[in-house]
Amino acid sequence: MSPLPPTPLFAAERGAVLVSCAVSCVGSVLLLCSQARWPELRTRPRQLLLYLSVSDLLSALSYFYGVLRDFQRSSWDCVLQGALSTFANTSSFFWTMAIALYLYLSIVRGSPTGSGLLWGFHAVRVPNFHLSLDCGSFPLPGQVAVIPYSQENVVHK
Repeated sequence: MSPLPPTPLFAAERGAVLVSCAVSCVGSVLLLCSQARWPELRTRPRQLLLYLSVSDLLSALSYFYGVLRDFQRSSWDCVLQGALSTFANTSSFFWTMAIALYLYLSIVRGSPTGSGLLWGFHAVRVPNFHLSLDCGSFPLPGQVAVIPYSQENVVHK
Protein backbone atom coordinates (compact mmCIF):
# COMPACT_ATOMS: atom_id res chain seq x y z
CA MET A 1 0.00 0.00 0.00
CA SER A 2 1.56 3.27 -1.07
CA PRO A 3 1.36 6.37 1.14
CA LEU A 4 -1.20 9.00 0.32
CA PRO A 5 0.03 12.13 -1.43
CA PRO A 6 0.48 15.17 0.82
CA THR A 7 -2.46 17.51 1.16
CA PRO A 8 -1.62 21.01 -0.07
CA LEU A 9 -1.87 23.64 2.65
CA PHE A 10 -2.68 27.10 1.36
CA ALA A 11 -1.41 30.25 3.08
CA ALA A 12 -4.95 31.37 4.04
CA GLU A 13 -5.64 28.01 5.70
CA ARG A 14 -2.31 28.09 7.51
CA GLY A 15 -3.02 31.66 8.68
CA ALA A 16 -6.50 30.77 9.92
CA VAL A 17 -5.17 27.83 11.94
CA LEU A 18 -2.33 29.88 13.41
CA VAL A 19 -4.65 32.74 14.38
CA SER A 20 -7.20 30.40 15.97
CA CYS A 21 -4.42 28.60 17.87
CA ALA A 22 -3.01 31.91 19.10
CA VAL A 23 -6.45 33.11 20.27
CA SER A 24 -7.03 29.77 22.02
CA CYS A 25 -3.65 30.00 23.75
CA VAL A 26 -4.35 33.57 24.91
CA GLY A 27 -7.74 32.52 26.34
CA SER A 28 -6.26 29.53 28.15
CA VAL A 29 -3.37 31.54 29.57
CA LEU A 30 -5.77 34.26 30.78
CA LEU A 31 -7.83 31.65 32.59
CA LEU A 32 -4.69 30.10 34.12
CA CYS A 33 -3.46 33.52 35.25
CA SER A 34 -6.81 34.44 36.79
CA GLN A 35 -6.83 31.18 38.74
CA ALA A 36 -3.30 31.85 39.98
CA ARG A 37 -3.97 35.49 40.84
CA TRP A 38 -7.31 35.18 42.66
CA PRO A 39 -7.53 32.16 45.01
CA GLU A 40 -11.20 32.86 45.77
CA LEU A 41 -12.01 31.78 42.21
CA ARG A 42 -10.79 28.24 42.87
CA THR A 43 -14.18 26.56 43.13
CA ARG A 44 -15.00 23.09 41.78
CA PRO A 45 -16.62 24.34 38.53
CA ARG A 46 -13.74 26.70 37.82
CA GLN A 47 -11.27 23.95 38.66
CA LEU A 48 -12.89 21.73 36.02
CA LEU A 49 -12.79 24.62 33.58
CA LEU A 50 -9.11 25.12 34.39
CA TYR A 51 -8.32 21.50 33.52
CA LEU A 52 -10.27 21.83 30.28
CA SER A 53 -8.27 24.97 29.48
CA VAL A 54 -4.98 23.14 30.07
CA SER A 55 -6.10 20.42 27.64
CA ASP A 56 -7.15 23.02 25.08
CA LEU A 57 -3.85 24.85 25.50
CA LEU A 58 -1.93 21.64 24.76
CA SER A 59 -4.15 21.02 21.75
CA ALA A 60 -3.62 24.53 20.38
CA LEU A 61 0.15 24.33 20.88
CA SER A 62 0.22 20.97 19.14
CA TYR A 63 -1.73 22.24 16.14
CA PHE A 64 0.36 25.42 16.04
CA TYR A 65 3.58 23.40 15.87
CA GLY A 66 2.12 21.01 13.30
CA VAL A 67 1.11 23.82 10.96
CA LEU A 68 4.42 25.65 11.36
CA ARG A 69 6.48 22.51 10.79
CA ASP A 70 4.39 21.10 7.90
CA PHE A 71 5.73 17.53 8.11
CA GLN A 72 6.63 15.93 4.80
CA ARG A 73 7.53 12.52 6.24
CA SER A 74 7.54 10.73 9.57
CA SER A 75 10.05 11.95 12.12
CA TRP A 76 10.34 11.94 15.90
CA ASP A 77 8.72 15.36 16.22
CA CYS A 78 5.90 14.35 13.85
CA VAL A 79 5.15 11.34 16.06
CA LEU A 80 5.40 13.49 19.20
CA GLN A 81 3.07 16.13 17.72
CA GLY A 82 0.56 13.44 16.74
CA ALA A 83 0.67 11.83 20.18
CA LEU A 84 0.34 15.19 21.95
CA SER A 85 -2.55 16.16 19.71
CA THR A 86 -4.31 12.85 20.37
CA PHE A 87 -3.71 13.15 24.10
CA ALA A 88 -4.92 16.76 24.28
CA ASN A 89 -8.07 16.17 22.23
CA THR A 90 -9.02 13.03 24.15
CA SER A 91 -8.33 14.76 27.45
CA SER A 92 -10.43 17.73 26.36
CA PHE A 93 -13.30 15.37 25.55
CA PHE A 94 -13.16 13.74 28.98
CA TRP A 95 -12.96 17.09 30.78
CA THR A 96 -15.98 18.27 28.81
CA MET A 97 -17.81 15.13 29.92
CA ALA A 98 -16.78 15.80 33.52
CA ILE A 99 -18.19 19.34 33.27
CA ALA A 100 -21.41 18.01 31.74
CA LEU A 101 -21.75 15.47 34.56
CA TYR A 102 -21.08 18.18 37.13
CA LEU A 103 -23.74 20.44 35.59
CA TYR A 104 -26.20 17.55 35.48
CA LEU A 105 -25.61 16.79 39.16
CA SER A 106 -25.84 20.44 40.11
CA ILE A 107 -28.87 21.46 38.05
CA VAL A 108 -31.01 18.37 37.46
CA ARG A 109 -30.27 16.44 40.63
CA GLY A 110 -30.21 19.58 42.76
CA SER A 111 -26.94 18.78 44.47
CA PRO A 112 -25.42 22.18 45.28
CA THR A 113 -21.86 20.93 44.91
CA GLY A 114 -22.48 18.09 42.50
CA SER A 115 -20.34 15.88 44.72
CA GLY A 116 -22.61 12.84 44.56
CA LEU A 117 -20.77 11.26 41.64
CA LEU A 118 -17.50 13.19 41.70
CA TRP A 119 -15.80 9.99 42.80
CA GLY A 120 -16.28 8.90 39.18
CA PHE A 121 -13.80 11.53 38.07
CA HIS A 122 -11.18 9.65 40.07
CA ALA A 123 -12.22 6.15 39.02
CA VAL A 124 -9.80 5.83 36.12
CA ARG A 125 -6.79 7.35 37.89
CA VAL A 126 -3.62 5.35 37.30
CA PRO A 127 -1.37 4.79 40.35
CA ASN A 128 2.08 6.42 40.16
CA PHE A 129 1.12 8.46 37.09
CA HIS A 130 2.48 11.89 37.91
CA LEU A 131 0.30 13.79 35.42
CA SER A 132 -3.01 12.80 37.06
CA LEU A 133 -3.99 16.12 38.62
CA ASP A 134 -7.50 15.55 39.88
CA CYS A 135 -9.29 13.43 37.35
CA GLY A 136 -8.84 10.43 35.14
CA SER A 137 -9.07 12.79 32.21
CA PHE A 138 -5.30 13.11 32.02
CA PRO A 139 -3.96 9.55 32.46
CA LEU A 140 -6.56 7.78 30.33
CA PRO A 141 -5.99 9.96 27.26
CA GLY A 142 -2.26 9.56 27.83
CA GLN A 143 -2.65 5.83 27.54
CA VAL A 144 -4.88 6.19 24.48
CA ALA A 145 -2.31 8.45 22.82
CA VAL A 146 0.68 6.18 23.57
CA ILE A 147 -0.78 2.82 22.50
CA PRO A 148 -0.57 3.43 18.72
CA TYR A 149 3.08 4.48 19.09
CA SER A 150 4.23 1.42 21.01
CA GLN A 151 7.14 -0.54 19.55
CA GLU A 152 4.90 -3.25 18.12
CA ASN A 153 2.76 -0.77 16.18
CA VAL A 154 5.41 1.60 14.80
CA VAL A 155 6.60 0.76 11.30
CA HIS A 156 10.15 1.90 10.69
CA LYS A 157 11.08 2.59 7.09
